[in-house]
Amino acid sequence: YEDVLIPTMVEIGDRWQAGTLSISEEHVASALVHRLIGRLGSQFARRGVKRGAIIIGAPVGDFHSLPTALVADLLRGRGFEVIDLGANTPGESFARVATSTGRLVAIGLAVSAPLDRSDPRGTIADIRSAELGVPIVVGGGQVSSAAEGEALGADFASTDADEFLAIIDDLADQSPSAAVG
Repeated sequence: YEDVLIPTMVEIGDRWQAGTLSISEEHVASALVHRLIGRLGSQFARRGVKRGAIIIGAPVGDFHSLPTALVADLLRGRGFEVIDLGANTPGESFARVATSTGRLVAIGLAVSAPLDRSDPRGTIADIRSAELGVPIVVGGGQVSSAAEGEALGADFASTDADEFLAIIDDLADQSPSAAVG
């Protein structure tokens, strides 16, 4: 995923944005990657005690589900239980799922759509209004710095998948709820 699929999809998105790739070509590529994830996803599941739970999704207005699916599999490979809410997820949905999820380590938002077309700030505010006390981590193509993530209302921000995974690993290592078997 990290060496082939993610860089390929970033390149396809860049080419579409530059106008050198049509929207239909981008959709064909996205559908192909969705099929690959469907076939490969089960290989990421680890047996044994889970390190905790992660809820992941894209904010309201962000219709990209590939980033959440890719990162969900990578998190499963690291021993987490992952609930992937997919694209265009309201903050209330994150909060509702969080209240019924044990050993919750963090909530992750994949921000792939331009900020003028998606609402990560509003989604995060809605999650925060539920007073869950769980860290919120943002990442994705539209998050270019920790300061930008903080401006959106997140506790942590990542600029790529590796950094996102490292943040989640650190949170799990520090989380008392994740340590409970």
